[in-house]
Amino acid sequence: MDFRGFTACAIIALCLIKQSDAQITAWTALDSAGDAATVTVSGTDGTVPVSVVESTAVGGTLFTVTATGNSATYGYTFATDGNPSTLGAIAASTSGAVTLAAGKSFDYETTKTHVFKIIATDAAAAGNVGTATITVTITDTAEFTKYAFCLSSSSVTAGSSVGTLVTDQSSPTFTAATTVDFASFTIDTATGAITVATGVTLEATTQTYYTFTTTAAATGVTTSPATSVYVLINCSSDSGAGQVASLLGVLLLSVATALFY
Repeated sequence: MDFRGFTACAIIALCLIKQSDAQITAWTALDSAGDAATVTVSGTDGTVPVSVVESTAVGGTLFTVTATGNSATYGYTFATDGNPSTLGAIAASTSGAVTLAAGKSFDYETTKTHVFKIIATDAAAAGNVGTATITVTITDTAEFTKYAFCLSSSSVTAGSSVGTLVTDQSSPTFTAATTVDFASFTIDTATGAITVATGVTLEATTQTYYTFTTTAAATGVTTSPATSVYVLINCSSDSGAGQVASLLGVLLLSVATALFY
């Protein structure tokens, strides 16, 4: 072998060694709670199963994957087909943490699993890449389907029925926060029935709407987030549309109050 051939071989060997030094050798992962998740590694790729609660809020962490190699620094991006329905967001390209993207939410009843693919690329040698495939299983969360009530009377006496909370689960149980407004009501924790508390009369001339928070729990699902319950006094009973309009007014007022006061 002449000198030029020897030099070429040496350069190729050196490049291969450098590439090997930066090659992805393992993946680690954390689930949404920050606990270690099981990773199966094949070559430079990894597969990870994790679970995420349906009620995860925007910005909440879904999972974190980290590629490791021989002193390499990796950047993280979604594969072309790796971000289903653009549900995920990568806050920093140097982190494999994926959060729930703005304006997105999970619906257990519609889609129970989502498959994400995260590509890790070596910052120093772009040819060194690996892919982590993360299968996210959504766990069901109790959700309220009725939590707002419109009472046509301008004066509602103690013991009167306000209505019954409804969720998407069978046989839920309920709790309520000890807020000032809740002192005017009682909740049957087994049925969700709301009544006006003993010794209380709701007068529209004193207060037109009440709000308090409650949660719902059911066997085999995640407890609901704290949910606001709205009770409107002396609202329109002429039609369902009138009641909806009244309740919307209360909701908008409560939002404005939260934003500006």
